[in-house]
Amino acid sequence: MKKGKNHLGFIMTVLGVMVAFISALSIFGFVVERDIISISSDRPEVFVGQPGGRVAGVAIEQTTVVIDRGQGNTLSVVVPIYDSSTAFDVLQSATAVSGLELQTQQFDTGILVEGIGGMISGQDNQYWLYYVNGASPANSVDRQPVVAGDSIEFKFEEVSL
Repeated sequence: MKKGKNHLGFIMTVLGVMVAFISALSIFGFVVERDIISISSDRPEVFVGQPGGRVAGVAIEQTTVVIDRGQGNTLSVVVPIYDSSTAFDVLQSATAVSGLELQTQQFDTGILVEGIGGMISGQDNQYWLYYVNGASPANSVDRQPVVAGDSIEFKFEEVSL
């Protein structure tokens, strides 16, 4: 009998630790979800993102970040957005979810996006520019606040200097 009680106690301890661990992950906002990827056959766009929902009672809003690499090569990524998100925050999320390398340079005035997915600013007079709701902000990407519903685009465009 004593041996059976020890096994039961051990199992209960392991289950208690597992419940505590999962609860701690939920409290700190960690979520394990599969990415959703859909490719449209009639448009050259790929949509990558995660389903919406709630995490540990905290509402997560989402926005779509469009990365336009030119010549019809457009990637639309759905990412979570929080109260203090910047255009740089959502770009970091979008490149992480889509597996694209992000290259930046820090200046006194803020962060400059130098490359996304191997496309580096300066190639053939093309540079990474960004737009929020169709307008080019006066702020650097890390100082530009964004909210759910904003249209956020990063475009690799030719610039006349």
